[in-house]
Amino acid sequence: MTSTQSTPAASRPGLRVDESASRLVSRFHRLEKSVLKNLPPSALKLLLLESYSEADLCHAGEFAFLVMGLKPAVLIAFPSTTEDGLSPSHRRASAQILMQYMRDVWEPRVRNEEIRLVRLDWALGSPHAPFLCGAWLAIGLRHAKATQIEDVLAASRLTGRMSEADLAWILDYPCQVPETEPDPRDGYIQVEYRAAWERGEEIVLWTCFVASEARRSLVLAHFARYREATQALGWDLQLRIQ
Repeated sequence: MTSTQSTPAASRPGLRVDESASRLVSRFHRLEKSVLKNLPPSALKLLLLESYSEADLCHAGEFAFLVMGLKPAVLIAFPSTTEDGLSPSHRRASAQILMQYMRDVWEPRVRNEEIRLVRLDWALGSPHAPFLCGAWLAIGLRHAKATQIEDVLAASRLTGRMSEADLAWILDYPCQVPETEPDPRDGYIQVEYRAAWERGEEIVLWTCFVASEARRSLVLAHFARYREATQALGWDLQLRIQ
């Protein structure tokens, strides 16, 4: 008889949900929180563009998914490094702050891990993210997609473009946005995965993406997989759809 019971996250191939992963993620979260807290007000104003919050600068949730082996890669950027319509000087200043953030937060935490940091230092964009140049990609080298991600990046150096399909695949989104302007009649939803880092603390954003209403079932299955893995490390992941 075939068993209908699901395999626990802790025993699934490719997933890392042990105590060492929990410690690594917690150390990253504390370090990132300290570094961002000490940014001068002028830097925060430059990065947030008056329409984002300080939570939009944080990558600890994405880092957790990367370490656990859920995500093959994480795109690391601040709002002002990828936003359209900014001056070249604004973009350069934002990229310099991002570079220092990488040195202070990411590099110390991935130094002894199988994670490769790649600066997207060539002209690069996707249909809905036209300014990816200056952002970073953290690639989990243990992930089955790692080699193929390197191939996609090599191709993008030649073309200067990355499709929304490739970007969604690299970042493990359950579905992609269209390559052209979305049709409002398709009913797009904003999906957020949120959790508190410590019991009793505020529930904060861990990751977000856009999906069509027609793909809601894919989103729910994706969330269930992420929630099971994070629960194995003691975090209660929650879903918000707007």
